[in-house]
Amino acid sequence: MKLWKKVLIITLALLFCFSVFAGCTNNNDSGHKHVDSNNDGFCDECGADLGGGGGVVPPDITEQTGTLTIWITSPMVENYATALRENPENKAALTMKAIVDDFKTKYPQINLRFLARAWGDTLIQAIMNAASTGTLPDIISSEYDVIRLAKLGVFVEVPLNPTYTNLLLPQALGDVLYDGNGDGTKELYGVPVWTGNMALNVNTALLQTNNITDPDTGTTWIPKTWSELLEASRQLTQKSGDATVGGTIINTAPGVAGAFRMLQFMRQNGGGFTDGNGNVIFNSEANIKTFEFVRQLLGNATANGSAQLATSSSQWSFTDETSFYTAWGNNAAGYSIDLAAGDINDYPHYVLPTPDGEFKYEGYTGGRSNVAVGQVNLSITRDCKNIDAATAFIESCLSPEVQKGWWVHEARIPTISTVLDGLTTDPDPEVAATATVAKVHLDALKEDNYSGGLPTDVDKNYTDFWEKFNTFMNDLLKTNTPVATLVAQCHDAMVQTQAV
Repeated sequence: MKLWKKVLIITLALLFCFSVFAGCTNNNDSGHKHVDSNNDGFCDECGADLGGGGGVVPPDITEQTGTLTIWITSPMVENYATALRENPENKAALTMKAIVDDFKTKYPQINLRFLARAWGDTLIQAIMNAASTGTLPDIISSEYDVIRLAKLGVFVEVPLNPTYTNLLLPQALGDVLYDGNGDGTKELYGVPVWTGNMALNVNTALLQTNNITDPDTGTTWIPKTWSELLEASRQLTQKSGDATVGGTIINTAPGVAGAFRMLQFMRQNGGGFTDGNGNVIFNSEANIKTFEFVRQLLGNATANGSAQLATSSSQWSFTDETSFYTAWGNNAAGYSIDLAAGDINDYPHYVLPTPDGEFKYEGYTGGRSNVAVGQVNLSITRDCKNIDAATAFIESCLSPEVQKGWWVHEARIPTISTVLDGLTTDPDPEVAATATVAKVHLDALKEDNYSGGLPTDVDKNYTDFWEKFNTFMNDLLKTNTPVATLVAQCHDAMVQTQAV
């Protein structure tokens, strides 16, 4: 056979073999992705032999399309792009942009739709309404109700990369771990992207102006016990001579907002609402002593607008969230028991004063704050259309740049341990100093095995349960009925809500 004929035959044979093996790849000459939806081993579109593997060949994640709808809460920004056009230095908007940019490196063709939602009871009601109407978003930002919503099947387990899971602060996990499978192992149903806790916030300027000084040191008085807080507050109201200035201001807004503020006092004294197994334990000596103190601190029987003004000590207790923060910003009080946040220089925050004297329940040996509040948890809902992409978004919220951003401009404590550790050695001395303060607050959360916020075992008539506590607080601050009587009445009413 002539040489040119041999070459031709060999060439044709090679071309034939190439065409056969080409059918085993994931792409044909037209560039489409091979899909075998009926598991017959061949591509639905071109009939290419997929090697008998069957199934759908997963597309590259960079080619996935669609939209993730995310309910966000303050201080996240819904229209961050608009905010940046109006003010390129908007720190919260810049942090949101960093989250989106990081996510887009993984899923460039998936759109993110942010919808702002209010905190507290309003958010919970919106979640329950969406769950009942089949209109849940893909991701929800919430604070304290993750486990209850997981029990109801609203939230699903978050398959977070172990790299992140192993770095999450244990202090931030009290409200997000739940044994959904009943196998004894708790899984992650919400990812804390920042945390915080209740603290003693101090209005340094107001205290210095009125010479409220520690009798032992002569410096600005930072109360370390409940008795000291009560005395320092009374001194301020007397020295200021201003009826609009209170010694201590606390947000007692109806619903979970007020419950959070009271729970930290209860826990400091060994009290609580429930025992973790659905049993109400409100009627206790610890709670009676605690609310004897709260009544003395905040006053009772005399109303003044939206606040309760005590004739004896002129302490303030606001029942409206907006008016509370407005009053604090306008220097209406020397001390505030609230979230450890804000300007560390003008309003430094410290661990809470501890129970003492007549207010201390001797059966409890703890005393420090252990209530996580102001924490933002991101959870994936049962209706999520792309769990992998939703998880990637949550992981973008845990990036070092984002975690540091929220701390620097919002005083939200990072939940990734390495980020927090890095802040303590930050070249900016102010960042380093405030990070040290954050770690002090986290140490205070170690009491009671890192318990988080409100009880997660109120499984029935949730709204009615907290309404009973609202009635109790109203009576505590507006009547002279003995505290022990009010505590017993509230206990019985709470029990009834769980017995139905």
